[in-house]
Amino acid sequence: MRRRLIILLGILIVTIATSLLWYTGKIEKYNSRNFGMAFYYSNKYFLEEKVVSDKEKIVILTEDTEENRLVREGKSPGREGPTAITLRVIKLSNSSTTPLEWAKNNMESNFHLAIGEHHEGKVGKRDSVYYITDGLYVADNIVVLANGRMVHISVTYLTPEDKIRKDLARIIGSIYFYE
Repeated sequence: MRRRLIILLGILIVTIATSLLWYTGKIEKYNSRNFGMAFYYSNKYFLEEKVVSDKEKIVILTEDTEENRLVREGKSPGREGPTAITLRVIKLSNSSTTPLEWAKNNMESNFHLAIGEHHEGKVGKRDSVYYITDGLYVADNIVVLANGRMVHISVTYLTPEDKIRKDLARIIGSIYFYE
């Protein structure tokens, strides 16, 4: 019994220490009432906002490296873009649409490229659906319904072990949707 308690305490300490290292001085806060959300992200990423239309906005996070800067600025020879974390915010005309219905009915969701099963759940207290797609890159996708907006969150990666996936999990753990 005592051994189990010591092991559990050790796991708790390692978990807290790891979280503190990620959060201590190495994070930025994204906060936009206009986009309807706030979250924390590593300062190793470059954040870019794009307004596509009055109904769609995009937040893109790419690792802040010299190579990625050149790609963003169009100064790199032709190649695919870097892996990224993308949050697309779409204002809905019909807020009774579920995240799964939206994903199935919108080509931009890439749901037609889904591999394996989808899983419905919650992000915070918001309805969501999770699925993996395989196109140019493999991507984890989460679609969340939040206050009349559909938020399509995706992360592209090269291997399942890529750190960018863990960074997305931390973003999801910190995300807040404004009313």
